[in-house]
Amino acid sequence: MRGGYSGRTSSPIHTSQFLSGLIGFCLFLLVAPVLSGCKGNPEKQLATSSALEVNGSLLAEESADQSCSYFYFMWGRSAELEENLEEAKEAYEKALVCDPGQEYIRKRLVGVLIQLDAKEEALAYLEQMSISGQEDVENLFMLGRLYAKLDQYEQAVETYRRILDMAPENQRALLFLGTLHAREENFDRGREVLERLVEINQQSFMGYNYLAKLYRELDLNLRAAEAYEKALDITWSTELAWEAVTFFEHQKMYERASVVYERLLEDNSANLKLRGRLIKLYLSMDEIDKAMEALKEMKAYMADTLQLDMTIGRFLLEQRKYKEAVKHFNRMLEEDRQTGAVRGFLALAYHGLDHDDKAK
Repeated sequence: MRGGYSGRTSSPIHTSQFLSGLIGFCLFLLVAPVLSGCKGNPEKQLATSSALEVNGSLLAEESADQSCSYFYFMWGRSAELEENLEEAKEAYEKALVCDPGQEYIRKRLVGVLIQLDAKEEALAYLEQMSISGQEDVENLFMLGRLYAKLDQYEQAVETYRRILDMAPENQRALLFLGTLHAREENFDRGREVLERLVEINQQSFMGYNYLAKLYRELDLNLRAAEAYEKALDITWSTELAWEAVTFFEHQKMYERASVVYERLLEDNSANLKLRGRLIKLYLSMDEIDKAMEALKEMKAYMADTLQLDMTIGRFLLEQRKYKEAVKHFNRMLEEDRQTGAVRGFLALAYHGLDHDDKAK
C-alpha cells in the first residue's frame, strides 16, 4: 500500500490550539524538562490514566490534551515525511495518549504500521476503531485489505459486504470483493460481483480486466475475449494486449489476434519479433497478401535484408506466385546478392511458368 492516509480529525484543532501547539514545540526544544509536569506528558499519563487497550474496547478516560497531542502529531508527521517510521510510530502513539479521540492520528499510525509490516498491530487498531463506533468507509477499506493480506478471507469478505450495505454501488468495494473471491478460487462468486461492477460502470477497465481472467478460469473463452477487447477499448495497455493476443492465438481467434498485433505495431514499429509473429499469424489465416506486405515492411527495420529477401522468395515459390518470384529474384541478381542460390530459385520460378529454356 503506497502513500499516506488523509482525512479530517474527528475533533478539529482550532487556530488557537494550532498556535498553542507551536508554542509548545518551541518550549519543548528549549526547556524539555518543564514538559514532564504537564498533563499531556505521555509517560505520566501512561502511569495514571485508564489503560488504553488496543485489542480491547477501552479508551483513556482522562480529558484530552490537544496541545500535547498536536505537538506529538507534528513530531510524528515530520518523522514520517523523513521516512523515520519507527520514530513516527512512537510519536503518533504518544499523541494518542494525550488525546485518544483523534481518529486522524490513529489513521496515520495505522498507515505507518502497515509500512512497517506490523499488520497485526495495525489490524488491532482498526478493529478497535470499529468497535468504538468510529467506523467509516475508509476505515473499513483499510480493515478489509489487512484481513486479505493476513489471509483472513471470511473476515475480509464480511468487511467489504459491510461497505456495500452502506453504499451498494461502491465500485471499489465491488472490485476488491470480486478479486478477493477470484484469488480464493471462488470463481462463480467473483464473477457475480464483477459483473455487477461492469453493469454499474461500463467503462471499468479493471472490472473487464479481471473478468477476462476469471472467464478464462471458467472456460468461458468467448466471454473472456469480449472482456479483453472491452478493457483494451477503455484503456490501452501493452501488458494486457500481450496477454490478450497470446490468449487469442491459443484459442485460434486469429482475427482478434491480428487486430491487437497491428495495434501493438503502431506503438513499437521496429519490433522484429512482433512483426515475425504477425506474419506467422497472417499465414495461419491464409492471408498471403497481408503476409507478403508485412514481410516487405519488415525490411525497412533490418540492416541486413539478405535472409529476409530469400525468405520472401521461397515464400512466393511455395505459394506458386511464379511471376512475382521471377521479379523478386531478378531484382536480387541485379543487386549481385547470393548469385548461385538466387539463380537456383529463379530457375524454379521459370520452370513453374513453363519457361524451361529460361530455367536451363
